[in-house]
Amino acid sequence: MKKIRGFIAVALVASSLFPLTACGKKIQKIDEDDLIDGFEDIFDWDESSDYRENEDYGFHVANYDDPDDPFEYEAEYTLQGAEFDDDGTYAYIMYYIMDEDDAAEMFDNYYGAYADGKKDVESDYSKGKYGYYLEVDEDDCFRAMYYSGDMILEISTSGEEEVENVKKLLKDVGLPC
Repeated sequence: MKKIRGFIAVALVASSLFPLTACGKKIQKIDEDDLIDGFEDIFDWDESSDYRENEDYGFHVANYDDPDDPFEYEAEYTLQGAEFDDDGTYAYIMYYIMDEDDAAEMFDNYYGAYADGKKDVESDYSKGKYGYYLEVDEDDCFRAMYYSGDMILEISTSGEEEVENVKKLLKDVGLPC
């Protein structure tokens, strides 16, 4: 009888874990090498012509509350990939490693600009196990920002093939889309 109760207890604990693993979206820091592999394998991008890496990269981000006073950030590392086609389709991907407080502020700025008070966009804002993301998925257009700790991944695409490629890349690096 003791063995049966032990077996039942283990089975109950194991079965209770399945709903947690199925529902939890994980927004984890992704490795830049995995992203580079995706750039090269999925998009067929070449280093320097289609993507580039920078260290100690300073940049400005629009301040939607005060357009005349943009936010200034310093990233320890950036990885930028872009492709713009003659037909107007494009894929633009920015990966930043920066101070955690700056990453949180940058994400909050985008959230305020794109989602706060806009019910249709707020529904696409999700808290994952380790971070957050904001996504706008429309016909032939996909925009998203992923944030976890000191990482920001910003994506903007247009065109059916580019959207498919971005979603494959996100799946390959373990991010939801």
